[in-house]
Amino acid sequence: MSVTAGMFHEWDKQLRDWLVRELRNWHRGDTAAAKVWSADFAKIADLLESFGWKVRSTDYFKTLDACRLVVNVYKHGAGK
Repeated sequence: MSVTAGMFHEWDKQLRDWLVRELRNWHRGDTAAAKVWSADFAKIADLLESFGWKVRSTDYFKTLDACRLVVNVYKHGAGK
C-alpha cells in the first residue's frame, strides 16, 4: 500500500503543479493556486471537466479514484 500511496501522491502533486502553471496563464496571483492545492480530488475532476476534459468518463478515472481511496485508507484508516 505504501508504494500505491507514494505513486498516487506523486501523480497528484504533478497534476496540481501542472494545473497551477496553466491557470497562471489566465490569472495572476496566489488565489487560484491556493484553491487548486486545497481542493479535493472530486473538485479537481470538476475543474478539468469544466474545461471540457470529460475525465470521469475515461477508463482510467475509476482506477485513479480507487488509488485515491486506497491512499486514504492507508493514511487515515477505515472510513467512508
